[in-house]
Amino acid sequence: MVKAYLRYEHARAFGVISSGSNALFDDSGSHVVCAALESVAVWSVKTRQLARRLTAEPGEGSRALAEVARVAISGRQLGVGHADGCIRLWGLESGECAVTLRDHRKGVTALRYSRGGGLLASGSKDTDVIVWDVVAGSGVCRLRGHRDQVTDLAWLGDGHLASCSKDAHIRVWDMATQHCCQTLWLENLEVWSMDVDPFGRRLVAGCVGRELQVFSVSFGGEDGHGEKDPGAGESVGKGKNSMDVLQRMGSIERLENDRVVCLRFRDDGAFLVCQGSGKVVEVLRVRPEAEALKRLKRRRRRAQKKASGRGTERGEDGGDGQEGGAKKGWERLDGISAPDEFERWRSVRLKHRLRSFDFRPQSSRHSPVAELLLTFVNNSFELVKMGERGEEDGEGEGVEFHGKNDMAGHRSGIRSLALSEDESMVVSTAESAVKVWNPSNGTCLHTIASGYGLSCLFAPGGRHIAVGTKEGALQIFNLGASCLAESVAAHSGPVWSLAELPDRSGFVSGSADHSVKFWQWDMADSKSAAGNMTIKQTRQMGLGDDVLCVCVSPDSRLLAVALLDSTVKVFYMDSLKLFLSLYGHKLPVLSLDISSDSQLLVSGSADKNIKIWGLDFGDCHKSLFAHRDSVTHVAFVHTSHYVFSTGKDKMLKYWDADKFEQLLELPGHHAEVWCMAVSRFGDFVLTGSNDRSIRRWERTDEPFFIEEEKEKRLETLFEEDLEDKHEMPGSQAAQGDGKAAPAGRQTLESITAADSVIEALELASHETLRLQDPDEQSGGRFQPNPLLLGQSLLDTEPRRGTRMPSFRGTCAHDHDCGEADCGVSYSLYKHIDLARVTCLNESEPESCRNVFKPWSQRTDFSGPSLRSNADDPELLLYIPFTGALAIKGISVIGGMDGTSPGKLRAFVNRDDLDFSAVEDLPPVQEWTLHEDHRGLLEYPTHVAKFQGVHGLTLHFPENFGADHSEIHFIGLKGEFTERRREAVEAVYEARPMPEDHKVPGEQGAHWRMGT
Repeated sequence: MVKAYLRYEHARAFGVISSGSNALFDDSGSHVVCAALESVAVWSVKTRQLARRLTAEPGEGSRALAEVARVAISGRQLGVGHADGCIRLWGLESGECAVTLRDHRKGVTALRYSRGGGLLASGSKDTDVIVWDVVAGSGVCRLRGHRDQVTDLAWLGDGHLASCSKDAHIRVWDMATQHCCQTLWLENLEVWSMDVDPFGRRLVAGCVGRELQVFSVSFGGEDGHGEKDPGAGESVGKGKNSMDVLQRMGSIERLENDRVVCLRFRDDGAFLVCQGSGKVVEVLRVRPEAEALKRLKRRRRRAQKKASGRGTERGEDGGDGQEGGAKKGWERLDGISAPDEFERWRSVRLKHRLRSFDFRPQSSRHSPVAELLLTFVNNSFELVKMGERGEEDGEGEGVEFHGKNDMAGHRSGIRSLALSEDESMVVSTAESAVKVWNPSNGTCLHTIASGYGLSCLFAPGGRHIAVGTKEGALQIFNLGASCLAESVAAHSGPVWSLAELPDRSGFVSGSADHSVKFWQWDMADSKSAAGNMTIKQTRQMGLGDDVLCVCVSPDSRLLAVALLDSTVKVFYMDSLKLFLSLYGHKLPVLSLDISSDSQLLVSGSADKNIKIWGLDFGDCHKSLFAHRDSVTHVAFVHTSHYVFSTGKDKMLKYWDADKFEQLLELPGHHAEVWCMAVSRFGDFVLTGSNDRSIRRWERTDEPFFIEEEKEKRLETLFEEDLEDKHEMPGSQAAQGDGKAAPAGRQTLESITAADSVIEALELASHETLRLQDPDEQSGGRFQPNPLLLGQSLLDTEPRRGTRMPSFRGTCAHDHDCGEADCGVSYSLYKHIDLARVTCLNESEPESCRNVFKPWSQRTDFSGPSLRSNADDPELLLYIPFTGALAIKGISVIGGMDGTSPGKLRAFVNRDDLDFSAVEDLPPVQEWTLHEDHRGLLEYPTHVAKFQGVHGLTLHFPENFGADHSEIHFIGLKGEFTERRREAVEAVYEARPMPEDHKVPGEQGAHWRMGT
């Protein structure tokens, strides 16, 4: 019999405050919206607590949700761009994802809403710009022309869109014609950011270097308000044209010479902030037009004096040959230049490198002159207030920092995790702090400053923890007082590993100083340290190389030590004499664990393999290629031979050490996974990563089979290969040069649908030839192809609908099978106990039994149907079966004129439900139905959740607007079996017993070892 296992699924992630994306204020300024890896975290500015987390449902297959790369906000709607090219639109109030847009082939790098919020523009690493209709949830057009990553976007009113790229070009797109109307080349300088002021009159672009390029925005010589722009200067681009939208005004010199990361105007246009790639934020003040004109007049008078003094003709015309020249715009006398309009107001030098910033909306007249949100690369954010600048203020003066949020996460990657004895707390270590968390909800309970922690464990009682540091110290922390109780200079090198003794009386430490030391817990003697625990060294063992990992067998008989020379040494605990030397790894072993029956040892190495060893003879049972990068941690599930492993390939994997099979591949992390902690009974697993997150994986009641998981992994690999094949390097730009294309993306589903359309056309062509063949017509009995499902070739519209499948998630039935095949698949109506079928709210008693009939009669509406009572469209149908079924799909044909059901909720093996009960009970699965009067749509089920079904309850809560609901046909697809309890073995294996995993020759091995 095929063995079933219980599935582990991702439950939650915590420890991330702000990750690699921009952060924004909401419209009220009371909440901060930050990317938190694949989620979006909404933080309260006042309480610094997490108000809401927006996380999409994971997709099918073994792919994890991609990290958030860009966010944009418009009113109460939030646009989120992911690193896989997906864009999700969220409602900030409802917390629900309204629509998912999947047309980019690579990561999203820019998002901008139009001023009215009706359009959303997105730029990507695939060099394309796509404009989306937010209301319709569909793409308007794809704009092609850039030859490198699109870095930023800006709307020049609703009629024009500007885009910049690493290809050193700024392009202006006319949305009416969907073509590029102007191209600007910035002298081989990669353009990284740009912004337009709220009045649509100035565009500022930031490149690599010290200068910011400033352009006036005008349409036919006029600004966005129909007035003559005094700042309109010379046209730039391919051929100077007075009708160009962007005209150069000059440049502004920055303090720093690094790359510009972000440029943004404040909502009132009074300030412009420039963020570089370093630690400096520059704030520029935008002068009013009257003040800028005064500076222009002053420059003109100064130029006239110079010209009259020299008496040269060159000075009279404005002098293009002065210092700095016209390149910097200082000598432009025909209109306002960039230095006339922008002045340096403040510069703030920060302690940490900046990731992003945003202006806080001004709520009252008592608000500071400017208030910024600053997010840092070290997983924190802070607010800064800027007051009026005095004449003698230096750098950093008049600046007040407040609202720092850094307690809910580490500043660096997490290096070790340990669970308390009662599993109510988990401790994590990183570069500068130790944090204690509630593993159930992810709340941070304690934060204590420490050294660079590499390993940790809880002391007996759960009130103290021991941490091994990179400096070689063992630090003991008191959780009740949240302080360091003792620091012992235990080793002269990094303490890579701590292993608790089975009797919890002490622990073993392994260090890079070639030593293994044994420690015993004790209570402190001094009055000042009353109540604190301390440690005392009891034994020490020297070795010939760095110790990377230590592990004690649960029976306290053996000590396993992994060395830098890629070997594993196994010693007797009592005498410390060598028992076994395990050779085979090509690179150092980074982690070890011994099974709870002390029979197996698993080792994970930097050579990407895990090896399973027998502790009786030291033989290698199996070597498994486990990860695509170094294996960082391995651990057995208690009382079983199931193994978890983590690696630098960002994966958590689940193994059966008896069958040497990979069971599950659990993606989710976005950086190297360094550590994990497995609960005592394996009901959950915690993993810590270099992305600063801790993730909880929980065991569910859903069984799975190894072969099914292998098929899913192969499908995922095929889809990845498909996307790689269609990248077509350089072809996107070649297709464009300022042209538009339809918004769309080739996926596995679209290819499958296209293949079905081609098959349908080939079938129709072949059938047409048959109709024209005299031999086929002889005898007067032409037999049509059964694949046409009774449709005529002249009936083109129904034929197209019949042959073309809907996409996955709406319908999985592709109708490539014939009528007879469909009838066999939907033959479960024979196994329905019709006499016991009941329905609540049916208008005619026992009319519910009429909807179950053969597939060939599904469109026969002449017989009686199931109708709900008037003014109440809700129906609750209970279907008992004569045996156990495995249901794979459901088909529903409803009535006309809006009486067809609009939603279906399914419950398994529940015969006691009524309307009040189903409202509060979560369904096993829920579908959104479509009006399908031909029975062409199939709604697939989660097959694992519909095994062993003896009774099925179907709840139809609504329809398409009619005052009553009507159903003509319900079809059930699947298999019938008399075996009713096949899942017993899977439930039994939820907690394997040691006697189920005995190693042959076990007693003889013990006799030979003298135990």
